Amino acid sequence: MSESMITVGIPFHNDSLYLDQSIRSVFNQTYNNWCLILIDDGSTDGSLEIAKRYAKDPRVIIVSDGSNKKLAKRLNQIIDLAKTKYIARMDADDIMHTSRLEEQFEIMELNPDIDVLGSNAISIDENNNILGVRGKISKDLIKVEGFIHPSILAKTEWFKSNRYDEFAERSQDILLWNRTKHRSNFFAVASPLLYYREVEGSYYKKYFKSSASLFKVLINNKYSLSKYYLTKTTIMLTVKGTIYLGLSTLNKESVLISRRNIALNSSDLEKFSLGIEKSLE
Repeated sequence: MSESMITVGIPFHNDSLYLDQSIRSVFNQTYNNWCLILIDDGSTDGSLEIAKRYAKDPRVIIVSDGSNKKLAKRLNQIIDLAKTKYIARMDADDIMHTSRLEEQFEIMELNPDIDVLGSNAISIDENNNILGVRGKISKDLIKVEGFIHPSILAKTEWFKSNRYDEFAERSQDILLWNRTKHRSNFFAVASPLLYYREVEGSYYKKYFKSSASLFKVLINNKYSLSKYYLTKTTIMLTVKGTIYLGLSTLNKESVLISRRNIALNSSDLEKFSLGIEKSLE
């Protein structure tokens, strides 16, 4: 087997409902020159046993120390362990399009100035039903300032110089993009290469945790952020949090999800539904 070019990193904590699907979608990639790091963050629901089913494949590395160190620490651990040219982020409840790694790898190789490459995403519910697409579908390569976090492929050397802030639990990605965008080349392909899971009932809880973490960072202001940025971000978090809380209380989180997505036409809906099946064969 030739030397791997991409490290796919999947940290997981009590993700037994979807972890097997996430791993299977890596194994069903059209590009096979990868290694997969599965990092258990102290799961108690059988997730580790699911990961161990794939341990016989020499491309798979399983890390488990029995501790719950939170996501940012585990993401940095993946960076430390990676020995490949690129690192692909992946969440334990999402699904890769079968050509994700191949398409992103080709773009990065053809455009060596790009540091981090993201993609568009198809949103799915807990039963893999399609909810819509995050943006207009095209083959365009777009300059961006932030990403759908689990869609990215990045240079490993970039990640080793730009690590996640472990103080920023659940907002580590937002802070990473904000503090590095002025000295990095960020691009995304408008083609959806990720099936991104959005489950009604958990939306506000996730937003509250990430907002609380971001507030801590803003108060600490370790990055010497401008007063304008601090004020704007604080107002935005407060307003959005109030709206999200209200809709969550009324059991209307589906409104939030629908507003974040564009409905697919019947042809695309059929195509991407078949794509999910292919990813999970």
